[in-house]
Amino acid sequence: MSPPPHGAPAGPWNAPQPGQQPGLPYGQPNPYAQQPAYGAYPPPTMPPPGGGGPDKKRTAVIIGSVLAVLLALGGTVYAVSGDDDDGGKPSAGAGEKDRAGEGDSAELDGGGGSGGDEEAGARPGDDGLTGSGGKGEGKVLWQKPAPDVAKSGVDTPGFWLADGAAVKAALESVTAYDAKDGKEKWSVELDGTICAASVNATDDGKAAVAYEGAKKDECSHVALIDLGKGEKVWDTALPKGGLGGYIGTTVAIGGDTVGASWFGGSALLKIGDGKELPRGERVTGCTPNGFAGGKALLRSFSCTAGGKLQKIGAGGRTEWTYTAPEGFNISNIFSADPVVVSLSDKDNKSGGILAIGAGGKVRSQIDLGKETYRPACGMRIMSQKLDGCQGVAASDDLFYLPTEDKKKSGGDGFGRYNEIHAFDLDTGKRKWKSAAGDDLTMMPLRTDGEKLIAYQKPTYDKSGRIVSIGAKGGKPTTLMKNPEAARDAENGFYAPFLVYEDDRFYLASDRVTGSSSGSPEKLLLVIGKG
Repeated sequence: MSPPPHGAPAGPWNAPQPGQQPGLPYGQPNPYAQQPAYGAYPPPTMPPPGGGGPDKKRTAVIIGSVLAVLLALGGTVYAVSGDDDDGGKPSAGAGEKDRAGEGDSAELDGGGGSGGDEEAGARPGDDGLTGSGGKGEGKVLWQKPAPDVAKSGVDTPGFWLADGAAVKAALESVTAYDAKDGKEKWSVELDGTICAASVNATDDGKAAVAYEGAKKDECSHVALIDLGKGEKVWDTALPKGGLGGYIGTTVAIGGDTVGASWFGGSALLKIGDGKELPRGERVTGCTPNGFAGGKALLRSFSCTAGGKLQKIGAGGRTEWTYTAPEGFNISNIFSADPVVVSLSDKDNKSGGILAIGAGGKVRSQIDLGKETYRPACGMRIMSQKLDGCQGVAASDDLFYLPTEDKKKSGGDGFGRYNEIHAFDLDTGKRKWKSAAGDDLTMMPLRTDGEKLIAYQKPTYDKSGRIVSIGAKGGKPTTLMKNPEAARDAENGFYAPFLVYEDDRFYLASDRVTGSSSGSPEKLLLVIGKG
Protein backbone atom coordinates (compact mmCIF):
# COMPACT_ATOMS: atom_id res chain seq x y z
CA MET A 1 0.00 0.00 0.00
CA SER A 2 1.37 3.40 -0.91
CA PRO A 3 2.10 5.84 1.92
CA PRO A 4 -0.13 8.91 2.35
CA PRO A 5 0.93 12.16 0.65
CA HIS A 6 3.76 13.90 2.46
CA GLY A 7 2.32 16.44 4.84
CA ALA A 8 -1.16 14.88 4.93
CA PRO A 9 -2.72 14.45 8.37
CA ALA A 10 -1.86 11.20 10.11
CA GLY A 11 -4.72 8.80 10.59
CA PRO A 12 -6.62 5.97 8.98
CA TRP A 13 -8.64 8.28 6.72
CA ASN A 14 -5.69 8.82 4.36
CA ALA A 15 -4.60 5.20 4.35
CA PRO A 16 -7.68 3.13 3.41
CA GLN A 17 -7.35 -0.62 3.23
CA PRO A 18 -7.72 -2.27 -0.19
CA GLY A 19 -11.30 -2.03 -1.35
CA GLN A 20 -12.21 0.59 1.23
CA GLN A 21 -12.75 4.32 0.83
CA PRO A 22 -12.55 7.11 3.40
CA GLY A 23 -15.87 8.46 4.64
CA LEU A 24 -16.89 10.90 1.92
CA PRO A 25 -20.19 12.60 1.17
CA TYR A 26 -22.68 10.96 -1.13
CA GLY A 27 -20.51 9.05 -3.54
CA GLN A 28 -17.91 11.79 -4.01
CA PRO A 29 -14.68 10.53 -5.69
CA ASN A 30 -11.79 9.77 -3.36
CA PRO A 31 -9.97 13.14 -3.06
CA TYR A 32 -6.76 11.51 -1.84
CA ALA A 33 -6.29 9.72 -5.13
CA GLN A 34 -4.44 11.17 -8.08
CA GLN A 35 -6.59 12.55 -10.87
CA PRO A 36 -7.30 9.76 -13.35
CA ALA A 37 -5.56 9.50 -16.68
CA TYR A 38 -8.35 9.82 -19.21
CA GLY A 39 -8.65 6.85 -21.51
CA ALA A 40 -7.19 4.47 -18.95
CA TYR A 41 -10.58 2.96 -18.14
CA PRO A 42 -13.60 2.20 -20.32
CA PRO A 43 -16.20 4.95 -19.91
CA PRO A 44 -19.79 4.10 -19.02
CA THR A 45 -22.46 3.83 -21.65
CA MET A 46 -24.19 7.19 -21.83
CA PRO A 47 -27.92 7.13 -21.03
CA PRO A 48 -30.36 9.38 -22.86
CA PRO A 49 -29.67 13.07 -22.12
CA GLY A 50 -30.87 14.06 -18.67
CA GLY A 51 -31.06 10.41 -17.57
CA GLY A 52 -29.65 8.82 -14.46
CA GLY A 53 -30.63 6.55 -11.63
CA PRO A 54 -33.16 7.37 -8.93
CA ASP A 55 -32.13 9.55 -6.00
CA LYS A 56 -31.09 7.72 -2.81
CA LYS A 57 -31.49 8.96 0.74
CA ARG A 58 -28.42 10.08 2.61
CA THR A 59 -27.51 7.85 5.52
CA ALA A 60 -26.38 8.62 9.05
CA VAL A 61 -23.42 6.32 8.53
CA ILE A 62 -22.05 8.49 5.69
CA ILE A 63 -22.63 11.71 7.61
CA GLY A 64 -20.96 10.21 10.67
CA SER A 65 -17.94 9.23 8.60
CA VAL A 66 -17.65 12.73 7.16
CA LEU A 67 -17.87 14.35 10.57
CA ALA A 68 -15.29 11.91 11.91
CA VAL A 69 -12.90 13.02 9.17
CA LEU A 70 -13.52 16.69 9.93
CA LEU A 71 -13.06 16.21 13.67
CA ALA A 72 -9.87 14.27 13.12
CA LEU A 73 -8.55 17.08 10.92
CA GLY A 74 -9.10 19.50 13.78
CA GLY A 75 -10.41 22.24 11.52
CA THR A 76 -7.24 22.44 9.39
CA VAL A 77 -7.58 22.56 5.62
CA TYR A 78 -5.28 20.24 3.69
CA ALA A 79 -5.11 20.61 -0.08
CA VAL A 80 -2.76 18.85 -2.46
CA SER A 81 -2.56 20.29 -5.93
CA GLY A 82 -0.17 20.36 -8.82
CA ASP A 83 1.19 18.62 -11.85
CA ASP A 84 0.59 14.89 -12.15
CA ASP A 85 4.26 14.18 -12.74
CA ASP A 86 5.38 14.78 -9.17
CA GLY A 87 2.48 13.39 -7.21
CA GLY A 88 1.35 16.63 -5.61
CA LYS A 89 2.69 19.02 -3.04
CA PRO A 90 1.22 19.34 0.44
CA SER A 91 -0.73 22.39 1.44
CA ALA A 92 -1.55 23.11 5.05
CA GLY A 93 -4.26 25.41 6.37
CA ALA A 94 -4.95 28.51 4.37
CA GLY A 95 -4.73 30.99 7.19
CA GLU A 96 -1.60 30.30 9.25
CA LYS A 97 -0.17 33.69 10.23
CA ASP A 98 2.98 32.03 11.59
CA ARG A 99 4.03 31.17 8.03
CA ALA A 100 5.53 34.61 7.83
CA GLY A 101 5.80 35.19 11.59
CA GLU A 102 2.81 35.56 13.90
CA GLY A 103 1.20 38.91 13.27
CA ASP A 104 3.83 39.94 10.72
CA SER A 105 2.95 41.14 7.23
CA ALA A 106 5.16 39.59 4.57
CA GLU A 107 5.74 41.98 1.67
CA LEU A 108 4.98 40.91 -1.88
CA ASP A 109 8.46 42.04 -2.91
CA GLY A 110 10.08 39.43 -0.66
CA GLY A 111 9.93 41.13 2.72
CA GLY A 112 12.61 43.69 1.94
CA GLY A 113 10.36 46.74 2.02
CA SER A 114 8.54 48.38 -0.83
CA GLY A 115 11.57 48.49 -3.09
CA GLY A 116 12.04 44.74 -3.60
CA ASP A 117 13.82 43.90 -6.84
CA GLU A 118 13.81 47.59 -7.85
CA GLU A 119 15.96 48.74 -4.91
CA ALA A 120 19.57 49.94 -5.14
CA GLY A 121 19.57 49.89 -8.91
CA ALA A 122 18.52 46.24 -9.03
CA ARG A 123 17.11 45.00 -12.31
CA PRO A 124 15.19 41.83 -13.27
CA GLY A 125 18.39 40.26 -14.61
CA ASP A 126 20.42 40.64 -11.43
CA ASP A 127 20.00 36.98 -10.50
CA GLY A 128 21.18 35.82 -13.92
CA LEU A 129 17.81 35.90 -15.69
CA THR A 130 18.86 38.06 -18.58
CA GLY A 131 18.58 36.15 -21.85
CA SER A 132 20.00 37.36 -25.11
CA GLY A 133 16.74 38.67 -26.51
CA GLY A 134 18.01 37.52 -29.91
CA LYS A 135 15.86 36.70 -32.91
CA GLY A 136 12.90 34.62 -31.83
CA GLU A 137 14.10 34.60 -28.23
CA GLY A 138 12.33 36.35 -25.44
CA LYS A 139 13.92 37.99 -22.44
CA VAL A 140 12.96 38.35 -18.82
CA LEU A 141 10.94 41.56 -18.70
CA TRP A 142 10.40 41.58 -14.95
CA GLN A 143 9.86 39.33 -11.97
CA LYS A 144 8.59 39.40 -8.39
CA PRO A 145 10.10 37.27 -5.63
CA ALA A 146 7.83 35.21 -3.42
CA PRO A 147 6.96 36.51 0.02
CA ASP A 148 9.10 35.27 2.88
CA VAL A 149 7.10 32.43 4.43
CA ALA A 150 7.66 29.38 6.60
CA LYS A 151 8.74 26.11 5.00
CA SER A 152 5.23 24.73 5.50
CA GLY A 153 4.24 26.98 2.61
CA VAL A 154 1.34 29.22 1.62
CA ASP A 155 -1.19 28.90 -1.16
CA THR A 156 -1.22 32.01 -3.38
CA PRO A 157 -4.18 31.54 -5.76
CA GLY A 158 -5.33 34.27 -8.12
CA PHE A 159 -3.83 35.81 -11.27
CA TRP A 160 -5.52 37.97 -13.91
CA LEU A 161 -4.68 40.40 -16.73
CA ALA A 162 -6.67 43.64 -16.92
CA ASP A 163 -6.14 47.12 -18.38
CA GLY A 164 -2.45 46.62 -19.12
CA ALA A 165 -1.76 45.19 -15.67
CA ALA A 166 -0.83 41.79 -14.31
CA VAL A 167 -2.75 41.28 -11.07
CA LYS A 168 -1.58 38.77 -8.45
CA ALA A 169 -3.13 37.74 -5.15
CA ALA A 170 -0.85 36.66 -2.31
CA LEU A 171 -1.19 36.52 1.46
CA GLU A 172 -3.59 39.33 2.44
CA SER A 173 -3.48 41.52 -0.67
CA VAL A 174 -4.30 41.72 -4.35
CA THR A 175 -1.65 43.75 -6.23
CA ALA A 176 -1.49 45.03 -9.81
CA TYR A 177 1.80 45.48 -11.70
CA ASP A 178 2.33 47.21 -15.01
CA ALA A 179 2.49 44.41 -17.56
CA LYS A 180 5.42 46.02 -19.38
CA ASP A 181 7.82 46.82 -16.58
CA GLY A 182 6.38 45.34 -13.38
CA LYS A 183 5.95 48.63 -11.51
CA GLU A 184 3.24 48.47 -8.89
CA LYS A 185 0.03 50.24 -9.89
CA TRP A 186 -2.20 49.53 -6.90
CA SER A 187 -2.80 47.13 -4.05
CA VAL A 188 -5.98 46.13 -2.20
CA GLU A 189 -5.64 44.82 1.35
CA LEU A 190 -8.01 42.24 2.85
CA ASP A 191 -8.71 41.30 6.45
CA GLY A 192 -7.36 37.77 6.19
CA THR A 193 -5.19 35.41 4.18
CA ILE A 194 -6.50 34.74 0.66
CA CYS A 195 -7.36 31.07 0.33
CA ALA A 196 -9.24 30.87 -2.99
CA ALA A 197 -9.75 32.94 -6.14
CA SER A 198 -11.84 32.79 -9.29
CA VAL A 199 -9.92 31.46 -12.29
CA ASN A 200 -11.40 34.11 -14.55
CA ALA A 201 -12.53 37.70 -14.32
CA THR A 202 -15.65 39.24 -15.83
CA ASP A 203 -15.54 41.09 -19.14
CA ASP A 204 -15.53 44.39 -17.24
CA GLY A 205 -12.60 43.31 -15.06
CA LYS A 206 -13.97 42.00 -11.77
CA ALA A 207 -12.62 38.95 -9.94
CA ALA A 208 -13.63 37.19 -6.73
CA VAL A 209 -11.35 36.07 -3.89
CA ALA A 210 -12.10 34.19 -0.69
CA TYR A 211 -10.17 34.75 2.52
CA GLU A 212 -10.14 33.50 6.08
CA GLY A 213 -12.35 35.22 8.60
CA ALA A 214 -12.33 35.27 12.40
CA LYS A 215 -11.35 31.60 12.56
CA LYS A 216 -7.86 31.31 11.10
CA ASP A 217 -8.41 27.98 9.36
CA GLU A 218 -11.78 28.71 7.82
CA CYS A 219 -12.07 30.24 4.35
CA SER A 220 -15.32 32.03 5.18
CA HIS A 221 -15.36 35.47 3.47
CA VAL A 222 -15.61 36.57 -0.17
CA ALA A 223 -14.62 39.90 -1.74
CA LEU A 224 -15.13 41.22 -5.26
CA ILE A 225 -12.17 43.19 -6.66
CA ASP A 226 -12.39 45.70 -9.52
CA LEU A 227 -9.16 44.99 -11.40
CA GLY A 228 -9.37 48.18 -13.44
CA LYS A 229 -9.90 50.63 -10.58
CA GLY A 230 -7.97 48.74 -7.92
CA GLU A 231 -10.92 48.82 -5.54
CA LYS A 232 -12.83 46.38 -3.37
CA VAL A 233 -16.41 46.45 -4.67
CA TRP A 234 -17.90 44.49 -1.76
CA ASP A 235 -16.88 42.16 1.04
CA THR A 236 -19.16 39.64 2.74
CA ALA A 237 -19.19 36.65 5.06
CA LEU A 238 -20.46 33.40 3.58
CA PRO A 239 -23.78 32.13 4.94
CA LYS A 240 -23.84 29.34 7.47
CA GLY A 241 -24.10 25.78 6.25
CA GLY A 242 -22.03 22.78 5.29
CA LEU A 243 -20.25 20.16 7.35
CA GLY A 244 -17.64 21.16 9.89
CA GLY A 245 -16.95 24.75 8.86
CA TYR A 246 -15.74 26.43 5.68
CA ILE A 247 -13.31 23.79 4.46
CA GLY A 248 -12.13 23.48 0.86
CA THR A 249 -13.78 26.75 -0.18
CA THR A 250 -13.59 27.76 -3.82
CA VAL A 251 -15.10 30.67 -5.74
CA ALA A 252 -16.07 31.13 -9.39
CA ILE A 253 -17.62 33.99 -11.31
CA GLY A 254 -19.87 33.88 -14.35
CA GLY A 255 -22.58 36.11 -15.78
CA ASP A 256 -23.97 38.26 -12.95
CA THR A 257 -23.26 35.73 -10.21
CA VAL A 258 -20.45 34.60 -7.91
CA GLY A 259 -20.59 30.98 -6.81
CA ALA A 260 -18.91 29.88 -3.58
CA SER A 261 -18.65 26.27 -2.47
CA TRP A 262 -17.19 24.57 0.57
CA PHE A 263 -17.37 21.11 2.08
CA GLY A 264 -21.10 20.37 2.22
CA GLY A 265 -22.28 23.92 1.47
CA SER A 266 -22.59 26.54 -1.25
CA ALA A 267 -23.92 30.02 -1.96
CA LEU A 268 -24.81 32.23 -4.90
CA LEU A 269 -23.95 35.92 -4.52
CA LYS A 270 -25.08 38.87 -6.65
CA ILE A 271 -22.13 40.36 -8.46
CA GLY A 272 -23.56 43.86 -7.95
CA ASP A 273 -23.67 43.97 -4.16
CA GLY A 274 -22.67 40.55 -2.79
CA LYS A 275 -26.15 39.78 -1.46
CA GLU A 276 -27.07 36.10 -1.31
CA LEU A 277 -29.38 34.79 -4.01
CA PRO A 278 -31.92 31.99 -3.47
CA ARG A 279 -30.15 28.62 -3.42
CA GLY A 280 -32.88 26.93 -5.43
CA GLU A 281 -34.63 23.69 -4.63
CA ARG A 282 -32.74 21.14 -2.54
CA VAL A 283 -31.50 18.23 -4.62
CA THR A 284 -32.29 15.03 -2.72
CA GLY A 285 -29.34 12.70 -2.19
CA CYS A 286 -26.84 15.32 -3.36
CA THR A 287 -24.35 17.74 -1.86
CA PRO A 288 -22.75 20.81 -3.54
CA ASN A 289 -19.51 19.93 -5.26
CA GLY A 290 -18.17 23.18 -6.68
CA PHE A 291 -18.59 25.79 -9.39
CA ALA A 292 -16.87 26.78 -12.63
CA GLY A 293 -17.05 30.21 -14.22
CA GLY A 294 -16.51 32.12 -17.44
CA LYS A 295 -19.22 33.34 -19.78
CA ALA A 296 -21.52 31.02 -17.85
CA LEU A 297 -21.61 29.82 -14.24
CA LEU A 298 -21.88 26.07 -13.71
CA ARG A 299 -22.78 24.35 -10.43
CA SER A 300 -21.98 20.71 -9.70
CA PHE A 301 -23.58 18.32 -7.20
CA SER A 302 -22.12 15.02 -6.01
CA CYS A 303 -24.91 12.49 -5.61
CA THR A 304 -25.54 8.96 -4.38
CA ALA A 305 -26.93 8.14 -7.80
CA GLY A 306 -25.58 10.16 -10.72
CA GLY A 307 -23.92 13.54 -10.20
CA LYS A 308 -25.64 16.65 -11.49
CA LEU A 309 -24.43 19.71 -13.37
CA GLN A 310 -26.48 22.90 -13.60
CA LYS A 311 -26.13 26.05 -15.66
CA ILE A 312 -26.92 29.12 -13.55
CA GLY A 313 -28.53 32.05 -15.31
CA ALA A 314 -29.50 35.58 -14.33
CA GLY A 315 -30.51 36.01 -10.71
CA GLY A 316 -29.34 32.53 -9.78
CA ARG A 317 -32.00 30.81 -11.86
CA THR A 318 -31.24 27.24 -12.98
CA GLU A 319 -31.40 27.13 -16.78
CA TRP A 320 -30.81 23.39 -17.20
CA THR A 321 -29.63 20.29 -15.34
CA TYR A 322 -27.55 17.39 -16.65
CA THR A 323 -27.55 14.10 -14.71
CA ALA A 324 -24.55 11.78 -15.03
CA PRO A 325 -24.87 7.98 -15.32
CA GLU A 326 -25.49 6.20 -12.03
CA GLY A 327 -22.31 5.76 -9.99
CA PHE A 328 -20.49 8.66 -11.65
CA ASN A 329 -19.97 12.28 -10.60
CA ILE A 330 -18.47 15.37 -12.21
CA SER A 331 -14.74 15.24 -11.43
CA ASN A 332 -13.48 18.22 -13.46
CA ILE A 333 -15.01 21.03 -15.49
CA PHE A 334 -12.53 21.68 -18.29
CA SER A 335 -14.56 24.45 -19.90
CA ALA A 336 -17.73 26.31 -18.94
CA ASP A 337 -18.39 27.62 -22.47
CA PRO A 338 -18.49 25.33 -24.36
CA VAL A 339 -19.27 22.93 -21.53
CA VAL A 340 -16.75 20.08 -21.33
CA VAL A 341 -16.56 17.89 -18.23
CA SER A 342 -15.01 14.65 -17.02
CA LEU A 343 -16.66 11.94 -14.95
CA SER A 344 -15.24 9.58 -12.35
CA ASP A 345 -16.60 6.98 -9.94
CA LYS A 346 -16.06 6.57 -6.19
CA ASP A 347 -12.78 4.72 -6.86
CA ASN A 348 -11.58 7.69 -8.93
CA LYS A 349 -11.65 5.69 -12.15
CA SER A 350 -12.34 7.80 -15.19
CA GLY A 351 -15.80 7.76 -16.67
CA GLY A 352 -14.77 9.61 -19.79
CA ILE A 353 -15.11 13.17 -21.07
CA LEU A 354 -18.36 14.72 -22.28
CA ALA A 355 -19.38 17.84 -24.13
CA ILE A 356 -22.72 19.13 -22.83
CA GLY A 357 -24.84 21.20 -25.16
CA ALA A 358 -28.00 23.28 -25.04
CA GLY A 359 -30.61 22.23 -22.51
CA GLY A 360 -28.12 20.03 -20.66
CA LYS A 361 -28.15 17.39 -23.37
CA VAL A 362 -25.03 15.39 -24.20
CA ARG A 363 -23.47 16.98 -27.26
CA SER A 364 -20.85 14.25 -27.66
CA GLN A 365 -18.73 11.77 -25.78
CA ILE A 366 -15.04 12.33 -26.53
CA ASP A 367 -13.67 9.23 -28.25
CA LEU A 368 -10.37 8.72 -26.45
CA GLY A 369 -9.70 5.38 -28.13
CA LYS A 370 -6.68 3.49 -26.75
CA GLU A 371 -4.64 6.62 -26.08
CA THR A 372 -4.05 7.90 -22.55
CA TYR A 373 -4.41 11.62 -21.83
CA ARG A 374 -3.22 13.49 -18.76
CA PRO A 375 -4.09 17.18 -18.37
CA ALA A 376 -2.49 18.93 -15.38
CA CYS A 377 -5.26 18.60 -12.80
CA GLY A 378 -3.22 17.37 -9.84
CA MET A 379 -4.89 16.08 -6.70
CA ARG A 380 -7.48 17.51 -4.33
CA ILE A 381 -8.03 16.90 -0.64
CA MET A 382 -11.20 18.41 0.82
CA SER A 383 -11.30 20.89 -2.06
CA GLN A 384 -14.29 21.88 -4.16
CA LYS A 385 -12.20 23.28 -7.03
CA LEU A 386 -13.44 21.67 -10.24
CA ASP A 387 -12.12 24.25 -12.73
CA GLY A 388 -8.43 24.11 -11.78
CA CYS A 389 -7.10 21.97 -14.65
CA GLN A 390 -4.42 23.36 -16.93
CA GLY A 391 -3.17 21.79 -20.12
CA VAL A 392 -6.60 21.83 -21.78
CA ALA A 393 -8.25 24.30 -24.12
CA ALA A 394 -11.55 24.60 -25.96
CA SER A 395 -13.01 26.61 -28.81
CA ASP A 396 -16.61 26.59 -30.01
CA ASP A 397 -15.95 23.46 -32.07
CA LEU A 398 -12.80 21.78 -30.73
CA PHE A 399 -11.41 20.45 -27.46
CA TYR A 400 -7.66 19.97 -26.98
CA LEU A 401 -5.95 17.39 -24.76
CA PRO A 402 -2.29 16.42 -24.20
CA THR A 403 -1.37 12.77 -24.32
CA GLU A 404 0.52 11.18 -21.48
CA ASP A 405 4.29 11.70 -21.68
CA LYS A 406 6.22 8.92 -23.34
CA LYS A 407 9.87 8.00 -23.02
CA LYS A 408 12.14 8.67 -25.96
CA SER A 409 13.13 5.46 -27.72
CA GLY A 410 16.79 4.81 -28.43
CA GLY A 411 19.70 7.14 -27.65
CA ASP A 412 20.26 7.98 -24.03
CA GLY A 413 16.61 7.35 -23.15
CA PHE A 414 16.31 10.44 -20.98
CA GLY A 415 14.07 12.47 -23.28
CA ARG A 416 10.28 12.55 -23.15
CA TYR A 417 7.64 13.64 -25.62
CA ASN A 418 3.91 13.84 -26.06
CA GLU A 419 1.31 14.96 -28.57
CA ILE A 420 -1.67 17.29 -28.45
CA HIS A 421 -4.91 15.96 -29.93
CA ALA A 422 -7.88 18.03 -31.10
CA PHE A 423 -11.41 16.57 -30.83
CA ASP A 424 -14.55 17.66 -32.66
CA LEU A 425 -17.10 18.65 -30.01
CA ASP A 426 -20.06 17.71 -32.22
CA THR A 427 -18.90 14.17 -33.00
CA GLY A 428 -16.38 13.44 -30.24
CA LYS A 429 -13.96 12.15 -32.86
CA ARG A 430 -10.31 13.15 -33.04
CA LYS A 431 -9.81 15.70 -35.79
CA TRP A 432 -6.02 16.11 -35.75
CA LYS A 433 -2.89 15.57 -33.74
CA SER A 434 0.35 17.47 -33.40
CA ALA A 435 3.63 16.00 -34.51
CA ALA A 436 5.65 14.30 -31.77
CA GLY A 437 9.35 14.77 -31.27
CA ASP A 438 12.14 13.93 -28.88
CA ASP A 439 12.43 16.17 -25.82
CA LEU A 440 9.13 17.85 -26.66
CA THR A 441 6.37 17.82 -24.06
CA MET A 442 3.61 20.34 -24.59
CA MET A 443 0.48 21.56 -22.88
CA PRO A 444 -2.33 23.62 -24.46
CA LEU A 445 -2.69 27.19 -23.20
CA ARG A 446 -5.48 28.77 -25.27
CA THR A 447 -6.90 29.03 -28.75
CA ASP A 448 -6.14 31.78 -31.27
CA GLY A 449 -8.70 31.58 -34.04
CA GLU A 450 -8.21 28.21 -35.68
CA LYS A 451 -4.77 27.82 -34.11
CA LEU A 452 -3.77 26.45 -30.72
CA ILE A 453 -1.20 28.17 -28.52
CA ALA A 454 0.80 25.73 -26.40
CA TYR A 455 3.70 25.74 -23.96
CA GLN A 456 6.66 23.48 -24.55
CA LYS A 457 7.93 22.61 -21.09
CA PRO A 458 11.62 23.14 -20.27
CA THR A 459 13.90 20.17 -19.78
CA TYR A 460 17.00 19.80 -17.63
CA ASP A 461 19.11 21.42 -20.34
CA LYS A 462 16.66 23.40 -22.50
CA SER A 463 14.41 26.34 -21.71
CA GLY A 464 10.73 26.33 -22.59
CA ARG A 465 9.08 27.93 -25.57
CA ILE A 466 5.68 29.07 -26.78
CA VAL A 467 4.44 27.33 -29.92
CA SER A 468 1.51 27.52 -32.30
CA ILE A 469 -0.20 24.51 -33.87
CA GLY A 470 -2.21 25.07 -37.03
CA ALA A 471 -5.77 24.10 -37.84
CA LYS A 472 -4.63 20.76 -39.29
CA GLY A 473 -2.20 19.83 -36.56
CA GLY A 474 1.29 18.74 -37.53
CA LYS A 475 4.58 20.30 -36.51
CA PRO A 476 4.40 23.16 -33.98
CA THR A 477 5.75 26.57 -35.00
CA THR A 478 7.84 28.43 -32.41
CA LEU A 479 6.42 31.82 -31.46
CA MET A 480 8.91 32.61 -28.71
CA LYS A 481 11.87 30.76 -27.26
CA ASN A 482 12.42 31.49 -23.59
CA PRO A 483 15.98 32.53 -22.66
CA GLU A 484 18.34 29.76 -21.56
CA ALA A 485 19.17 31.79 -18.46
CA ALA A 486 15.55 31.39 -17.31
CA ARG A 487 15.52 27.59 -17.60
CA ASP A 488 16.14 26.91 -13.91
CA ALA A 489 13.58 29.54 -12.91
CA GLU A 490 10.97 27.94 -15.18
CA ASN A 491 11.66 24.53 -13.69
CA GLY A 492 11.65 26.03 -10.20
CA PHE A 493 7.96 26.92 -10.28
CA TYR A 494 5.66 24.35 -8.74
CA ALA A 495 2.60 23.91 -11.00
CA PRO A 496 2.43 27.62 -11.96
CA PHE A 497 -0.59 29.30 -13.49
CA LEU A 498 0.44 29.97 -17.10
CA VAL A 499 -0.77 32.73 -19.44
CA TYR A 500 0.49 33.88 -22.86
CA GLU A 501 -0.95 37.18 -24.04
CA ASP A 502 0.34 40.12 -26.12
CA ASP A 503 3.71 38.42 -26.73
CA ARG A 504 4.28 38.06 -22.99
CA PHE A 505 4.45 34.77 -21.09
CA TYR A 506 3.47 34.86 -17.42
CA LEU A 507 4.35 32.22 -14.84
CA ALA A 508 2.40 32.92 -11.64
CA SER A 509 2.88 30.79 -8.56
CA ASP A 510 -0.21 29.30 -6.94
CA ARG A 511 1.85 28.17 -3.95
CA VAL A 512 5.11 29.27 -2.38
CA THR A 513 7.24 27.69 0.32
CA GLY A 514 10.14 28.88 2.42
CA SER A 515 13.26 28.30 0.34
CA SER A 516 16.24 26.54 1.94
CA SER A 517 18.38 26.34 -1.21
CA GLY A 518 19.57 29.94 -1.15
CA SER A 519 17.77 30.57 -4.43
CA PRO A 520 14.59 32.52 -3.62
CA GLU A 521 11.28 31.41 -5.06
CA LYS A 522 9.43 33.62 -7.48
CA LEU A 523 5.87 34.79 -7.23
CA LEU A 524 5.83 36.04 -10.83
CA LEU A 525 8.11 35.68 -13.83
CA VAL A 526 7.34 37.50 -17.09
CA ILE A 527 9.11 36.71 -20.36
CA GLY A 528 8.45 38.58 -23.59
CA LYS A 529 9.78 40.18 -26.70
CA GLY A 530 9.61 43.65 -25.23
